[in-house]
Amino acid sequence: ADRALESFINGSLTEYATNRQKVDSATTSLLSPHLHYGELSVRKIFHNVRMKQVLWVKEGKVEAEVSVNLFLRSIGFREYSRYLSFNFPFTHERSLLSNLKFFPWRVDESYFKVWRQGRTGYPLVDAGMRELWATGWMHNQIRVIVSS
Repeated sequence: ADRALESFINGSLTEYATNRQKVDSATTSLLSPHLHYGELSVRKIFHNVRMKQVLWVKEGKVEAEVSVNLFLRSIGFREYSRYLSFNFPFTHERSLLSNLKFFPWRVDESYFKVWRQGRTGYPLVDAGMRELWATGWMHNQIRVIVSS
């Protein structure tokens, strides 16, 4: 986990702003499994990235600034969603937004099974789910699409 963090910070972090939305290759930090399983803390990631940012500023390497800010912002969004999930557990069953209270949700186990297996008929969704089954990982942008 520490090696993955250092590899990201010293490698692809500088191009994060440019490459983060490209889903055809490993263009993100690849740190999500390490965060999920507690092998890395958000505090450690934030600290190490900020230390590198300070070093880059001293070296005059300002082009990486946008990438650092976008990466830290994405970590912030991750923590915010975890905060909402923990502090508002009802959001697992219904929307936090009251105006969606009467949205006609369909709860059908067969739809969930088809989605989980990557057989929805939507190629991008299905590819993302199959990637998750095959590798245990899914690109963040694909996660957003698959979960919507």
